[in-house]
Amino acid sequence: MSMVMFRRWLWSSRWSAIGYGIGAAAYILIIIAFYPTVRANSAQMDQLLKVYPEALKQAFGIANIGTLAGFLGAEVLNIIWPLIVGVFAIMAGSAVVAQEIDNGTVDLWLSVPERRSRLLLGKIVALAMVALLIVLATLAAIWVGAMLVGESFTTRGYLAAGVSMLALILVMLAYSALFSSFVSDRGRAGALAAAVTIGGYLAWIIAGMSNSWSWLRYVSIFAGYKPQPALASGTFQVGGIGILLGISVVSVVAALVLFERRDAIS
Repeated sequence: MSMVMFRRWLWSSRWSAIGYGIGAAAYILIIIAFYPTVRANSAQMDQLLKVYPEALKQAFGIANIGTLAGFLGAEVLNIIWPLIVGVFAIMAGSAVVAQEIDNGTVDLWLSVPERRSRLLLGKIVALAMVALLIVLATLAAIWVGAMLVGESFTTRGYLAAGVSMLALILVMLAYSALFSSFVSDRGRAGALAAAVTIGGYLAWIIAGMSNSWSWLRYVSIFAGYKPQPALASGTFQVGGIGILLGISVVSVVAALVLFERRDAIS
């Protein structure tokens, strides 16, 4: 890995880390501010949820909304947070190569006396660090918010939820970088990554709505993303996380190989 490229890309991505981290944290704190009202009316909320279609509750992970973990799952973690970080991952990942081409700086970038794969790996690892910072900001907001409303989670719960969140961002970053490695236009690379992400998201929702379509969860990256039970119980979803990390590694290796062997960069 090129440490020069790692430091350069980490520095150039600092505003993304700050913006997405603060944005996610602020949204979570605002949502948690409504939790005391929900907790005080948990009996009525449970009655309300009973009239919700079971398929809808399964699809969006709406359960135990009277608990803070259940409330956060329904309001943030299962729906909004994946969309927020998905935008970051697609935009950042699809830019690792294609943006240099769009900006006309690819020749300058490749003039560095390093192998192409090492340069690209430096960028990808830098983005992984940014992803980690966004997850840490999210967890910090949950911790502060929980403390303010008189709730708490275990350290293991925070760790398990954080690993699940990080695995989701990493896999989206990885396949976005893969598309960027062989597509010369950032817009096209981003469109491909967005298609995979949206397709997986829809497959995940449909799989939760009907047993007839439950097989769709096996083609969705979101099937391995379970931060709500992880936060509540401290249980690591080893299988799902392992699959997400495996896809991430394969995508990154493929991106490095394709970029190293690519004949023309233009």
